[in-house]
Amino acid sequence: MQSGACTPIEVSSVVTLHPDYDLAVRCLEYIRLNFDFIIPEYAGLPVQLLALCHHHPNNLYPTLATTATVAEYPDLTVEEIENFTQRIDAWVKAQTLSSIVSQAQQIAAPSWSQLRDTSSP
Repeated sequence: MQSGACTPIEVSSVVTLHPDYDLAVRCLEYIRLNFDFIIPEYAGLPVQLLALCHHHPNNLYPTLATTATVAEYPDLTVEEIENFTQRIDAWVKAQTLSSIVSQAQQIAAPSWSQLRDTSSP
């Protein structure tokens, strides 16, 4: 990873089950707020919401991302970040998606259009 770069932490268990991206953003924000609990060995890792472009500018979807660098976290590798995805998906499954949706309703989060607009270059 390079300084200033974002590395996606995709949470397919939320995004693929909820085509309502406003709700997906709220769920991702709830997960982001619980990141230190889900992956305690990386507590404090900078994690943010991001609109991710996948192969075409019109193919955007919400995800989490980190701006952490190897200089800040020497053990952080792409493989480790891919492992975050599996661990977050397992946490979502253990909590149940309906519980996360319920909790996410109480979370302040940007709308999908706001996130998409702020993530654009």
